[in-house]
Amino acid sequence: MAMQTFPIMGKQPWVFLENIEGNLTVLPWERREIAVETEEPIQDIRQEGDTIRIQGYRSHITLRVPFIRVILNHLTTSISASRLSGNVQMEKVGSVELRQVSGNVYLEETYGSVRLEELREQAQLHFVGGSLTAINAPYVRAWGAVGGSVLVRNARLIDIDNIGGSLNAQDITEKLLCKHVGGSAEVTGCHQAEVEITAVGGSANIDGAASLHSIAVGGSAKLEGLFALGNLHKVAAGGSAILTLPAESNVSVKAVAGGSVGGSALNRSYNHMANVVYGDGRASLFVTAGGRVALNGDIRPTRG
Repeated sequence: MAMQTFPIMGKQPWVFLENIEGNLTVLPWERREIAVETEEPIQDIRQEGDTIRIQGYRSHITLRVPFIRVILNHLTTSISASRLSGNVQMEKVGSVELRQVSGNVYLEETYGSVRLEELREQAQLHFVGGSLTAINAPYVRAWGAVGGSVLVRNARLIDIDNIGGSLNAQDITEKLLCKHVGGSAEVTGCHQAEVEITAVGGSANIDGAASLHSIAVGGSAKLEGLFALGNLHKVAAGGSAILTLPAESNVSVKAVAGGSVGGSALNRSYNHMANVVYGDGRASLFVTAGGRVALNGDIRPTRG
């Protein structure tokens, strides 16, 4: 086993890795130096100030990087890696950028932002201090909190507990799950997916979903999709609520609004309250809004 060490003098150490044919493990320690542990010494490795660059190694790499607690902040080490053929595991690091990783990714306590691109397997994250970006990453699960905003593109399953900022999701094919979004939520291109976002602090726009669930929105809500059969769903909006119902909907709707209840899927407008049934009404939907409620779609009530 070989160990190569590099002293760190500043406050923002960074490690760049490229073309690694093995697993990458990054562990914290309370030393002002970066240690690189490998089976054989790496030839193509160099230091530029507090930046370490590693390129072209055909085995596993373990990094020990500074994680030092100070009074108001932490000294953390950021990692950028591309074209890795193995798994990635990191703990207590700063920002993370991963591109073209063939194995699984596990990140425990990242104090900066995380960017994931072109992953083949699943990524599991626990506590992200900054923002999260995932593009062409099939499975992403984030437990705890993401402190900033979340941007996801082209995934099969996204499962995030809490988002401090806004959510922007496009082209999710199976499931999009989130308990709480502090800012606004924008969901597009997810017509084949189950979308379940429990609470949104700002406005919410879900432009199509194979299955929708209950949602509470601080601002206005604009929702399009089917509500699952046999369940009671609640949509609560501080502003207006605009719902577009697919033609195959089977849902019983009760709407209570601070303003009017209307829309192209109704036979007439109502003052503040409406009770209507679409299809056989096997799903139940209760909509409340501080503003108006609009029920739209190429469908008409069977009752009400």
